[in-house]
Amino acid sequence: MKITISGVLLGVFLLAGCSQPKAEAQTQSGGAGTIEAINHTKWAINHFSVNGQSGIDAIGPFDGGGGGCCYGVPAVWKPGMTVR
Repeated sequence: MKITISGVLLGVFLLAGCSQPKAEAQTQSGGAGTIEAINHTKWAINHFSVNGQSGIDAIGPFDGGGGGCCYGVPAVWKPGMTVR
């Protein structure tokens, strides 16, 4: 009888442990980084933004840059997400 109860308890604990990583992953933030852009045109880009977060530096023709700090992204992608 003790072996059966021990086996059932072990099974319950193993199943409970399997669901933990998924729950933790949903509560974590996706991360952050700087905003960088590449200009593929022959005209300078004086200002740009992504979802309202500004890229600080102007970008010359056929150049790259930006330098806006601390742009955050969600941890989990959801259908319909877009960038402005």
